[in-house]
Amino acid sequence: ADLQTLSEAELFDSANILLQALPPQKDFYQFLTILRKAFQDNQVKVESFSFSPGLIATKSGQKANDLPSENQTENQMMINLSFSSDFVNFKNLVISLEKALPLLKVDSLKLTSSVASGGASLQNISGSFVVKSYFKSLPKTLGSVDKPLAKISPQDQQLIEVLKAYSLPYTVIPGGEGTVFVGRE
Repeated sequence: ADLQTLSEAELFDSANILLQALPPQKDFYQFLTILRKAFQDNQVKVESFSFSPGLIATKSGQKANDLPSENQTENQMMINLSFSSDFVNFKNLVISLEKALPLLKVDSLKLTSSVASGGASLQNISGSFVVKSYFKSLPKTLGSVDKPLAKISPQDQQLIEVLKAYSLPYTVIPGGEGTVFVGRE
């Protein structure tokens, strides 16, 4: 009876959105590409940046996100950025980053402003901020024969509906920046 009430298409779409929001693997290249594209599209100039991708794998080949850790920063990546822009473009950048998938968070913003010449132009701002991206490995107990699957709660369904409003404006094409056609199209 429980299986008859489930829709395979809805479950597939929900799982796809959740995996896009919180990827199962650390993908630092995708994180950098999303940021670069967002800065270009919103015409915000990057003055400098620094990052540390952290532990990706151990010497034994075990993935870093499979290792136990005491700190809470194990499932996030951070990049420090210094920028200059006008206020409207920077505001659009922050809005686009906060509403993009995979989930990104703008953290610890520090602004300095310098008034542009002329009374009609907007203020130029510069400063620095930290952008965080998150990932989480898939559970290892999923699909156990002796344990039934947990049902989707109303809160989970509400979260999925909220994530549907988010966008994938900066998708990364695997293998490079553009599509290369080989042979007949």
